[in-house]
Formats: sequence, structure tokens, C-alpha cells
Amino acid sequence: MPYLNPRSLGRASSVSVVFWSEAAVQPHYDDMKRFGVEMKFTAHEKRVKGVVSYRGRCYTGGDKCVKVWKLQRASAESEEFDRVELIHTVHDLCPVTFCQEIDGNLLVGSSNGAVRMWTMPHSIKKMNQRAVMWEHNALVHDASHWQRGKFSTLFTASDDRTIKAWDLHQVRCEHTLEPLDRRGATMRSVAVSDSFLFVGHSRGVIYVYLTDTSSCLREDRHECYISPRPYCLQKTLQDTEGQIVSSIVVGGFRYR
Repeated sequence: MPYLNPRSLGRASSVSVVFWSEAAVQPHYDDMKRFGVEMKFTAHEKRVKGVVSYRGRCYTGGDKCVKVWKLQRASAESEEFDRVELIHTVHDLCPVTFCQEIDGNLLVGSSNGAVRMWTMPHSIKKMNQRAVMWEHNALVHDASHWQRGKFSTLFTASDDRTIKAWDLHQVRCEHTLEPLDRRGATMRSVAVSDSFLFVGHSRGVIYVYLTDTSSCLREDRHECYISPRPYCLQKTLQDTEGQIVSSIVVGGFRYR
């Protein structure tokens, strides 16, 4: 072991303090450093459209079905998974476009415009269809859930150039949002925060709406001067390259 003089020890201590204050305290730093592929298996013949982990099971959406998988460990003492078992399959009439777990239900989007709600019971063989939400007349690309108090709303983006707002308690469509720019473009992605709804466009545009249907922050004269308009368009963000906005992720932020 090499000899470390006091100066070397002081420098090593300083580096250690900086590391722990700047890097190690960051969320998931250790997870990112140690993250690796633990298991790999083929779930579907074509593209996997969604993956959901719920009650120790893995739900994958793709092709024209949703498959339920059970991951098994090598032994009771082992922390690594080495086997996977297909325990159930739910078939759809058309290709699956997305798959999400919301309030203990599995919501599955379809290329024919339908969104199906499936129960997720402990006995997986008793999994059945609870409801069908069918207002879109084209492929449903994405969905995002918003909940505040007693309100539980699902927003869906479709190729029919509309956004649907669904009341999940009543399982019915409450509002239809139709952006002004309808020049051969479709709605590709949707995300929601506590206060705003973001809608991604195939022409590189992001529309920003208020989730509070009874208020508006705009100061210019528009339709809300006559009567409040649900989900009033607040702002339009434009990508200079005009590329498809295929995904939107909303983080924590404040607005003034």
C-alpha cells in the first residue's frame, strides 16, 4: 500500500466531500450506476406498445393482445430473476397502441379508436372487460391521467385530430378538444400536470391548455369573455424543425 502524506489525505478527503455533496445525493445516482439488464425475453412478435408492472406481474401490450407475465427467481434467497412464465393473454380485435394502469384498472388503446378498460384482479384468470370508451374514429396514440379530489379524467390523443376528456367514474366522454390547426395534422401525444394539459402535434406544435375548466389566464379578448370555455387554449409552442411530437414528459415546475 503506497504511503499517503497529510496533503494527499486532505486532497482525498476534499474529493470525497465534494462527491457526496454533488453526486451521491442526487436521486437514483446509485441506481443508474448499477443498473443493468437482468432478464431479456421476447414478449410479442412485433413492437411492444406498453409495459405495466402491477402486483408482482408484468403486463405487456403489443400485436393484438395484452400478455400477463410472472417473473420467477432462481431460488428463494436469490434476488435475480431467471425465468418468465406467460400466465394469461387478453385478445383485442385490432392492434394495441398503448397500455396503462390507472386506479387498479388496465386501459388499453386500440387502432380502431377504442379504449378498453380491463379489471386487474388477484386471480388473473378472472380478468374481464369492464368498459369500452369509443368516441374516436381513428387510431388512439396516447393517453394521460389527471386526478384532483373527486375528479378522475383521462385524456386521449388520436389520429382523428381531436383530444377526448373522459370521466373515469362515469366512463363517458365529457369534452372534445379540437385545436385550431387542422392542416393534415394529427394528435400524437398528451401529458398533464396539476395545472396544464400538453398536447403534441404531428407538425411539431405543442398546445397548452388549463386543466381547470372554469378559469382562464389569457388577457386578450377571446371566447372566454362571453362565457368560460372548458379547456381554453393558453399557449402554442412550436418546434422549429416541425418534427412529430411523439412523447411528452411533464416534470415539477412553477408558473406565474
